[in-house]
Amino acid sequence: MSDQLTTVVTKKKIAMSAPKDDSLTGRKRSRKDRIDIGDEFDDESTPAQDVLEHVAEIPDDVILRQMRLFRDDANPKKVDLGVGAYKDDEGRSLVFGTVRKAEVLLTASHAGPMRIYDELQPRTEATRPKDGLLDKDYPGMRGVGFFLSGAQTLLFGEDHGLHVASVQTVAGSAACRIAFELFLRFLPDMKIFAPNPTWGNHHYLWSETYAYHRGAKLPEYQYINPDTLTLDLEGMTQNLTGLRRGSIVLFHLCGHNPTGVDPNKAQWDAIADVVKERSLVPFIDAAYQGLVSGSTEDDAYFLRKLVEIGVPTIVVAQSFSKNMGLYGERVGALHVVCESEETARKVTSQLKMLTRGIYSMPPIHGARIAGYILSDPTLRMAWEEELRAASLRLWKVRSLLVAELVSMGTPHPLGVDWSVLASHGGMFSYTGLPAEVCYDLREEHSVYMVPATGRLCFCGLNEGNVVYVAEAIDKAVRRHMEI
Repeated sequence: MSDQLTTVVTKKKIAMSAPKDDSLTGRKRSRKDRIDIGDEFDDESTPAQDVLEHVAEIPDDVILRQMRLFRDDANPKKVDLGVGAYKDDEGRSLVFGTVRKAEVLLTASHAGPMRIYDELQPRTEATRPKDGLLDKDYPGMRGVGFFLSGAQTLLFGEDHGLHVASVQTVAGSAACRIAFELFLRFLPDMKIFAPNPTWGNHHYLWSETYAYHRGAKLPEYQYINPDTLTLDLEGMTQNLTGLRRGSIVLFHLCGHNPTGVDPNKAQWDAIADVVKERSLVPFIDAAYQGLVSGSTEDDAYFLRKLVEIGVPTIVVAQSFSKNMGLYGERVGALHVVCESEETARKVTSQLKMLTRGIYSMPPIHGARIAGYILSDPTLRMAWEEELRAASLRLWKVRSLLVAELVSMGTPHPLGVDWSVLASHGGMFSYTGLPAEVCYDLREEHSVYMVPATGRLCFCGLNEGNVVYVAEAIDKAVRRHMEI
C-alpha cells in the first residue's frame, strides 16, 4: 500500500504516514512528512459522542416552504403563483407531447435513436445493444454527445462555426456552479456582477462555490427601476461601463427571473456594445429560451448579437427544465465560446475534471430525450409549436389579469398603472406588491406569491381562477392602503 495514505495507530498516538512518493510532483517523501493527527489515544476510555450535534438547523428555502404550505392548504380555491414551474390550463404540470413521443421512440425503436447515437458516438458490433434499447452505460464526462450538439445548435444556430467547449450538466443550477468554479480557478482576479435583482439561487450557488462563504452575495449592477417596474437602461449601462475591463457579468438570456423585465432588441444592442467596448465576459443564464416570445430564435437574440459583434469569450449556462418540462430529469449544459480550437480543447478538459469532482458524470435519460427532439427535424418542429402554444397561454393569462385589475380600478401601491405587467414577459413579473399584501393574499385568500419580492408566476393562472386572483389582489391592496 505504498501508494496510499496508511494509518499508524499506537497506544499513545495516532499518526498519518504519507506515501513514499508524490504522484503529482514525483518528489520522494521522508519520515519528516509524517502528519500527526492526534495526541493521546485510548480507544477504551474514549466515550461515544454525537460528533454532529453542533450542526445548526437552517430554515427552508422560502419557495420550498411556500410549496409545503400550499400542499397543506385545504382551501379548494387555492392558487399557486409562487413556484416557477409551467402548468397547463387545468393547473397540471405539462408534459410536452414531443417529450412523450421521444421517450417512446427511444425505448421502442432501434433505427432512429441508434442511428443518431452511433453517428456521434460510434460503437462496434460487440458493444451495440442487441434488443433495440439504448444502453445504460456511463456517457463519459462530457455527457451525451448528440444532446450537446443539439444544445449548441439551439443557442448559436445551425452551422455556427464557433469554437465551443461544452459539457452536459445536472440542469442549469449545476451549469452555474461549474461556471463559478471555472471563474474562480482561471479568472480569480475578476469579479462576477449580477443584475439587481436576480434569481436567488445565483447568490447561493456563488456562496457555496466561493470557499463555502455562506451568505456571500455577488456584487450587483442596476437592472430595473423599482419605482416604475421597468428596465433602467441608463443606470445599467452606466454601471457596466464603470466596471473593470475583463469583469464577468451575469445576464439572463430572456424571461428575467424574478422581474419578467427583458430589454428589447435595441436595448440589447446597446448593452452588447458596452460588453464589447469594455472587454467584459458575458455569463448568460439561458433557462427559458422559447417560452418568452414563443420563438427560440428570437429569445436567443442577445447571445447571437454578442457572437455577431465578435465578443471573444461567452459563457452560457443552459437548462431544459422549463422549455421541455424536464424538471426532474435534470437536463442542462455549460458552453464556453473560445477564440480558438486549441483553447476550446483545453477548456473542455478543465470542465470535464470540474464535473468529475462534483458528480462525476451526468444522467443520460433526460439528455437523450432532449437530444432526440433537437436532432430529429420533425420532433424539433413539433416541439417549437408546443413552445409557441405555452408562450401564448402565458401572454393570455397575463393580459386577462391586467384587464381585470384595470377594470376594477385597483390602486397600485407604487402608483403605477397595472398595464406595466403587460410589458413584462415569460413566466414572471415583479408586481411591486409589498410583503404585507402577499401575506394577506396567502392567509386570507390562499393565493401564494413570493412575499419577499412580490414576484408572481403566471403559470398558476388560468381562465378559471384569474377573476378570483384579481379580486383577491384588489381586496388585499385596498386593505393594506387603508392601514
